[in-house]
Amino acid sequence: MNFRDYLNINIETAKKYAALKITIAENYPNNRKLYTQGKSELIEVLLSDARQCREKQKIEGS
Repeated sequence: MNFRDYLNINIETAKKYAALKITIAENYPNNRKLYTQGKSELIEVLLSDARQCREKQKIEGS
């Protein structure tokens, strides 16, 4: 499962991610580097969650 797919099946998580992106974009409208850094911690958590979800699907699909 990739990041996009994970967000598509976890609507509340996707809303939190979208809200964070909006907040960061408003705070750093002309600084792409800070915008990206601001998202990185949450993205790492979500990627880990997506990997765990993928592994769970593999186990259940076996």
